[in-house]
Amino acid sequence: MKNLTEDDIVGNYIIQPCSMEHVKRYGEIYAGAFSCEPWNDHWKAADAEIHVREILEMEQAYGLEYVMDGEVIGFILGSSMLFSYGRTFEINDLAVDPAFQGKGIGTTLLERMLEDLKAQGMAGIHMITATDGYLPEFYEKYGFRKVTEVMLMGLEEEDPGEDGHEDIIKKRIKAGRDFIMKFNDVEGVPEDYETDQYMKKPQPPLAKAPMTGQITDLPKDFSLLDIDNDFLGIINKRKSHRVYTDEHMSLTELSYLLWCTQGVKEVRGKAYATLRTVPSGGARHPFECYMAIRKVEGLEEGLYHYLPMNHQIEYLGNPEDMDAFISESLCEQTWTAKASVVFYYSCVFYRAEWRYGIWAHGPVLMDAGHVTENLYLASESIGLGGCAIASVEPGPANIAFGLDGVEECVFYAMPVGTVKEEDSKAEADFYAFVKEEGL
Repeated sequence: MKNLTEDDIVGNYIIQPCSMEHVKRYGEIYAGAFSCEPWNDHWKAADAEIHVREILEMEQAYGLEYVMDGEVIGFILGSSMLFSYGRTFEINDLAVDPAFQGKGIGTTLLERMLEDLKAQGMAGIHMITATDGYLPEFYEKYGFRKVTEVMLMGLEEEDPGEDGHEDIIKKRIKAGRDFIMKFNDVEGVPEDYETDQYMKKPQPPLAKAPMTGQITDLPKDFSLLDIDNDFLGIINKRKSHRVYTDEHMSLTELSYLLWCTQGVKEVRGKAYATLRTVPSGGARHPFECYMAIRKVEGLEEGLYHYLPMNHQIEYLGNPEDMDAFISESLCEQTWTAKASVVFYYSCVFYRAEWRYGIWAHGPVLMDAGHVTENLYLASESIGLGGCAIASVEPGPANIAFGLDGVEECVFYAMPVGTVKEEDSKAEADFYAFVKEEGL
């Protein structure tokens, strides 16, 4: 590999050889870049990390990373192979963090890579890229051309046809029903199977440790709130709200909602379990609560994480376009981007699996309902409104909140915002199709 020279350092940027130490960051960048246009592949960061690692582990792998202020924000990577006419190099990946795209970083990496490969005497350099969009034109500027002498061939599953599609749907429905009916089934389970708790394996933490140092203490004096204590009245008034007035809620209101849904009342034993304001199977409480906060008094707009052990929140950063992030992560349901706060719930799977093993996943979904029902009722009791959403796109959410998508994954969300009675007609419009179709 070429040694670094002064030419490699441009302002606060450094171009240097790829390192296995940064493979997790490469995976994050790759997942973010290839989940966007023109690819739209919806990579999980953990899978992308494996993809990059496999290339880096090749004997003839070579790559460069682009580092800005100590953080990797782009990389280019590939490997070479010897043929009868000489050694050729295939560029497998060129990826730039979406937050830094359009700034010439990809261009700089490609130019430096081509310079290095030519200096190494490569007989040829090639790649596979999308046939549409701007990419072919981009690469053609550097001398690449479409190769017509070879053909990319592959084995793909044939279209199953209409009958085959029906069979697939039937199988998926049956699998879903079986999951609900048989999540605690013991059929086929070895007689000597024991969960990790019974095998005395170390217990996972009761809650996730802080991810940053930007922590805010939340108020716990809820006497300042105008809380409706008519419980039956709250039950009867509860409904889903999709129309918001796009106003601020107070920090105390946010604190109240978090306390009512994940607040820790007591720790059982030294650190065996937390007793919270919602029930959970085995007191495992496998969820973490993240937030996209748009309008809360006293807080900067951005992404946050709830720290239930001390009733605090931590600031994680701010996406370039908050409304676009919310819509994308919630399957383009644009009405969600008018909420004051969107609550995102992730599951830390092993927190439940440690106790319940292969039977953990059914109760996880039951527990999720406990959390959002409390959020519905708490919101109603202080004049706010929300709507729980199962249509969550975990990829963008996991990347935004720094989750690996394997051990922890976002799976549920609920926007909450300020509402007014005059918007009941607009709410009813969401179900206009019922009248139009005579249902």
